[in-house]
Amino acid sequence: MSQFEMQVLRKISKKLPITFELNLDSFNQEYYTKLFEIPLEIGFYEIVLFCNKLSYDKIVQNINSKGKESQVQVLEFRDKIAEVGGIFAQIDVWLGQGITPEQICIVLPNEEFAHYLRLFDKARNFNYAMGSALKSSALYRNLKNAIKAQNAQANCNESPQVEEQDSTLAIPNFLDFESFKEFLQNLEANSKEAQRVKEKFLEGLEQFDFALKYLTSLSVQEQILAFLDMIEEVTLDDVGGGRISVVGILETRGMCFPYVIIPEFNAGNVPSLSDKDLFLNTAMREKIGLPTRKSRENLQKHYYAKLLQGSCQAWIMCLSNDENKPSRFLLEDSIFGNSPLLKADTRYSEYFLSGKALNYQECEIVAPLEIKDFSATSLQCFLTCPRKFYYRYILGFKETANEAVNIGSKIHNILKEIYQRTQDYNMDLMYQEFCKEMDKSHSLKESFESALAKKYLKNFFESEKVRFWLDSFCL
Repeated sequence: MSQFEMQVLRKISKKLPITFELNLDSFNQEYYTKLFEIPLEIGFYEIVLFCNKLSYDKIVQNINSKGKESQVQVLEFRDKIAEVGGIFAQIDVWLGQGITPEQICIVLPNEEFAHYLRLFDKARNFNYAMGSALKSSALYRNLKNAIKAQNAQANCNESPQVEEQDSTLAIPNFLDFESFKEFLQNLEANSKEAQRVKEKFLEGLEQFDFALKYLTSLSVQEQILAFLDMIEEVTLDDVGGGRISVVGILETRGMCFPYVIIPEFNAGNVPSLSDKDLFLNTAMREKIGLPTRKSRENLQKHYYAKLLQGSCQAWIMCLSNDENKPSRFLLEDSIFGNSPLLKADTRYSEYFLSGKALNYQECEIVAPLEIKDFSATSLQCFLTCPRKFYYRYILGFKETANEAVNIGSKIHNILKEIYQRTQDYNMDLMYQEFCKEMDKSHSLKESFESALAKKYLKNFFESEKVRFWLDSFCL
C-alpha cells in the first residue's frame, strides 16, 4: 500500500474498524514497520485500525518454521527453446506421477516468455492469466500494415515495413475517420475470438473519440495509426485455455501451488525494475517517503519466498550464455536454500524433435563451363552460388514469379517509360509517377527492394532537375 491509501483507510476507520492480517518476514518487515509506524517483528500479526488508533497482536512466533521443506531445483539452460523443452518434460514427469494439472503452475518473471509457450502449446494445455495482446490479432496486424502502406503511398517518400496481409480481409482507403468506424462496426466476426477482438476495437473507439477532436491536423491514416497505437497494449482474456496455469509473479500473491516452474530467472528479469526506479536516488526517495530500490527488491524477494514456501516441488530455470546470466536472487539462501546451480540435460533441447535427423550431403556436380559472355547478373550468380548458376544458366531452369526480381531492370524499364511519355520534364511529377510504378510488386522482397530504390532514386531526380535547369540556362 502507498501512504495515500493508508490515509484513506485511516479516514474510513473513523466509521468502521479495519483489520489487517500480515505475514512478516525479513523482506517486508521494514516496509510494514514504517507504514504502520509501530515496532513489528517477524511473524503473523493481526492489526486493528479503529478511530485512527492501532491495536495489534502477534499470533504466530515465527512463520518461517514449517513442517516440510520445498524441494527446489535450479537449472541453467543455453537457450529459450531448451527452457521450454525442460518445462514440458517436467510437466510430463509430474503428470505421470498422478499429479493433477491444476496443481501445476508456471510463474513468469517476464511475461514476454508466454510467446514461446504459446508457440509450442499446440494442445492448449496452458491457461494464460495475462491473456493475449490485441496487437497480435490478425485484424490488428492487417489494419496496421494496410494503413501504413496507404500513409506511405500518400507521402511517397517513406518506405513502410509491412508484413503479409490476410487475403480474406480487404482494407479500403478510408476517406475519414467516420468511414473507419463504420468499417469496424460492420465487420463480420466469424468466430468467438474474432467477436472478442471486434468488441475490444469498438471499446477503444469510444475512448478515442475524446482525443480525436485534437487530431484534426493529421491525415485520416495518421489518425487511425494513432488509434491503433493507443489500443496495442489492450489484452484479451484467455477464455479457452487448459488446466495448467501460467501467471506473472504479481498474480501469485495469496496463491498456493504445490508444483511450481519459474523460467527466465535471469538478471534483468529478476529483480524487475522500471525506468522510474532510476529517476530519483535512494536518499531523495527516503526523504519524500517513496519506495526505494532496496524496498522494491525486498518486495519481489517476498513474493518468491512465499511462492516457494507454499510449494512441494519447484523448478527454477535460468539462461546462462553470452547474453544472459542467472539472477543474483539465487544467492538468497533464505529463499532457495542451498540448491546448487546445475547444468540442464541436453535432451531438453531436443524435446520437440520427432524422428532422426538426416545427414545432408550434396552430390557433386561436374559440368563444362561453355558460356563466353557473362552478364552482370550471371557473373554475380556464379560468384555467389555456382550450384544456382548451374541450375539457371546451364540447365535453363526459370525463376518462379515469387522469386527475386531484377530490381535494376525494373528501374530501367520504368524510367524509360516515364521519359518517353513526358513532355515538360517536371521532375517532381516524374518522381511521383516513378514511385507509383515501383509500388507494383509481386513479393515482399521485391516490395522492400523497390522501397529502397525509391529512396535512392530521389537524389537522381534532384540531379536531373539541376541538369535540365542548366541546359535551359545555356540555351
